[in-house]
Amino acid sequence: MENEHNTQNDTNIVPENTEKTVQGTTVNQTTNTGFGIPQAIVTAAVIIGLALIFVFAPDKTNNKPTNGKEYSAIELFATNMGIDANKFEACMDAGDAEQTVKDQIALAAPLGIQGTPTSIIMVASTNQQIQIVGSLPIETIKTVIDAGLAGKTIPLEAEQKPTATTVLLPGDHIVGSPNAPIIIVEYSDSDCPYCQRFHTTMHQIKDAYGDKVAWVYRHYPLDRLHPKSRMEAVASECVAKLSDDATFWKYLDAMFTINSSAS
Repeated sequence: MENEHNTQNDTNIVPENTEKTVQGTTVNQTTNTGFGIPQAIVTAAVIIGLALIFVFAPDKTNNKPTNGKEYSAIELFATNMGIDANKFEACMDAGDAEQTVKDQIALAAPLGIQGTPTSIIMVASTNQQIQIVGSLPIETIKTVIDAGLAGKTIPLEAEQKPTATTVLLPGDHIVGSPNAPIIIVEYSDSDCPYCQRFHTTMHQIKDAYGDKVAWVYRHYPLDRLHPKSRMEAVASECVAKLSDDATFWKYLDAMFTINSSAS
């Protein structure tokens, strides 16, 4: 079930809300146009995405579809962005993209991540890493970023200290430079309402700070809460494999938009 996190004492880092895993499961508003999502794509995505949500969602056992028909809606969604339908379906069946999602989920385990959205803010000037849990207000995140850009170390509560070090990896989906002074690594679920809100916030952060902030997206689908979110994550990885990272981000933006519109 969905849970709200209590406000913490440190006013610089105040979690607002998040979704948690259930029983140990492994684990918006219209997107800001700073990344230039064409209106036609968003409109088509809403129509196709609603079909995905209401017609083609997988059953609660979350088993891989066996006859390919369950892919029909997200296949149309992908082909709308120029992805070859046959190659897309072959990618969905091959398992490589699904393994990529599993690998990203595994990266969250050493950090103790149990809910979405959870993000790690990496500050180059102080070599500090700060874990933020939930859909924080943009003002709170700006406070952390501004302190980092000014070279100030932020006092942290124990729960704000990651239990492992986060590093950038080959194949990470990143908007901005890997050498940016601030890097935000987000673990997210495309069907999580708090993630949808935070996705908009991250666009606003990128628009406000430009090259000073880089944004890394990693999948963390909460299967028990959102049975179709893992398939959406796999689909986005197939889009990335069959096109490029820019198209991945457009696909992700549109997916968050349609899921937000349906919630």
